[in-house]
Amino acid sequence: MFMSAARVKAIAHKIWDDKFEMVTKMFNQRDDEIESLQDQLASLKETVDELNHLRDRKDSDEPWFEFVGGEVHPEHGLELRLDWNDAFIKQLRAQGYKGTSDDELIAQYVANVQKTVEGRE
Repeated sequence: MFMSAARVKAIAHKIWDDKFEMVTKMFNQRDDEIESLQDQLASLKETVDELNHLRDRKDSDEPWFEFVGGEVHPEHGLELRLDWNDAFIKQLRAQGYKGTSDDELIAQYVANVQKTVEGRE
């Protein structure tokens, strides 16, 4: 059985079109995957930049203290998340705060802040 040239051409075009569509879908899928990976990479870069900034702040000679956040727990009451650097601890000691640990000094400092706030109300 012989096929006409037109029939062979139609079959070849169909095969070509199917393969072209399949390759196009693969490329589109890869483009989506690449875009997703680029988004993940950008997010990771932001995280690394933030961590580098925090490291630089921690290592700074400039004292700083920060209320990072807090939550109210039914069992424990208010739980604060605080952050500071060694320069802040040195500053507290220079100002006369006494304690054997950073946590003790920070607790005293927070208590003084609380007294100051309550005195303004």
